[in-house]
Amino acid sequence: MKTTTGDRMPNDAAREEIKALEDKRYRAMIAGDVAVLDDLCSDDLIYTHSKADYDDKQSYLHKVGTRYFTYLEIAHPADRILVVNGAALVTGRMTAKVLVAGTIVQVDNRYLAVWVREQGAWKFVAYQPTPIINR
Repeated sequence: MKTTTGDRMPNDAAREEIKALEDKRYRAMIAGDVAVLDDLCSDDLIYTHSKADYDDKQSYLHKVGTRYFTYLEIAHPADRILVVNGAALVTGRMTAKVLVAGTIVQVDNRYLAVWVREQGAWKFVAYQPTPIINR
């Protein structure tokens, strides 16, 4: 299906908005800024971690706020941001140094981050990492 310039412009703007929101989300994670994360996250958040454990919004914000997770460094280049109707799918590689319950953990994942439109605003609703295992 061929896309006209008029069709591309809204998705281009949405992709730029999602990229800015992803940057804001990662800055808030490093800062431990629960207020910003609370605003960005959907109440239906499902945040899966590299070791297959997961949090809902309340438990994730609690862990960030109490510094159970202390994000020391994060790089998160997005390979693709696909906007389809009221959803945005972000894929890329995320590397990080995280203090988890007092232990430093090096994270190297491919990821899928999902944003949805809720009441006129983009909300972060799901995160799914896949650890990269060097062989």
